[in-house]
Amino acid sequence: MYDLYECPYCGKVFYSPGALVEHIAYYHPEPEPEPEPEPEPEPEPEPPTDEELIYANWLRTGGTGSIEYWRSIGSPLYYTPLTDEELIYANWLRTGGTGSIEYWRSIGSPLYYTPEPATFHLSVSVPSGGSISPGSGDYLAYSTVTLRAYPLSGYQFVRWGGDASGTSTTYNLYMNSNKSVVAYFELVPVPVEGTIIRKELEFSGSGDGIVPVADVPLGVRAKLHVWGRNDMSISQGMGIYWFVADPDGMIAEEYTDWGGTIGPYPTDHEFISSGQFDLNKVGKYTFWIELLMGAQDDPEMVDLDIGELCTVAAAVPEPEFRGFGITEYAKR
Repeated sequence: MYDLYECPYCGKVFYSPGALVEHIAYYHPEPEPEPEPEPEPEPEPEPPTDEELIYANWLRTGGTGSIEYWRSIGSPLYYTPLTDEELIYANWLRTGGTGSIEYWRSIGSPLYYTPEPATFHLSVSVPSGGSISPGSGDYLAYSTVTLRAYPLSGYQFVRWGGDASGTSTTYNLYMNSNKSVVAYFELVPVPVEGTIIRKELEFSGSGDGIVPVADVPLGVRAKLHVWGRNDMSISQGMGIYWFVADPDGMIAEEYTDWGGTIGPYPTDHEFISSGQFDLNKVGKYTFWIELLMGAQDDPEMVDLDIGELCTVAAAVPEPEFRGFGITEYAKR
């Protein structure tokens, strides 16, 4: 005896389950699923009504409270035509925004509008020697700020830097963005004055002599002394440079020294050769002397003295040597 298999859809009988499956797949396929309906688009926000716009303007001009309260007191207070910005701000409030119009501007108004900033920031700085007025702060956008540079005592204004330029002490800065300005000042140059007031020649065995010295014995060794005076009413740095040339124009001595800070007029300072130089040629020795004042790393020459240092004469033989026909000799 055989097992029978009946189709649940049409009642037809089959002798094997495989034949039943093929029958159902061919004659009774499952229907395609119906597509899911597309979601309906969200409705566009309705434009604000005149009442809502007037209420928003009432809030802007000092009113407080809900729209219901505003209605309850009669509402037509403070109405003036709204600007485009105010209309967009009012729509922002209506669609869920909160806060004042200033707050709405400050966050870049994320819905519907990006307004220009109400202010821009100005940053001013001075490395040294003065100040700027007005100072750092927030200034009305697209306004002009007049900057003035004020030097401290002993300083002078040099130039503007950053977003300003030029050498005038005033500058009109247009605030169309955040700005940064620098003012540069420098010390007022102070003239320096001084004088070479004395020169002496010290030579061994013959004492000292005020330059120019005559009849210096041949062969002696010498030192030069020079005095410089500060002619300013304030203390100043002082230095010296000189060279001594022999009768043939050769350098007998070259010398430089810095005496430090010298007190105000009439304070002077003495400079002395660090060693000795030989007067070993007959004839005139000359000098070149520069008096230097101011800063040691950048001094200014305030006095220059060029002239005759001394005359070296040939030594006359002692009487006991004259019989040998000696007419001159070097004394040691």
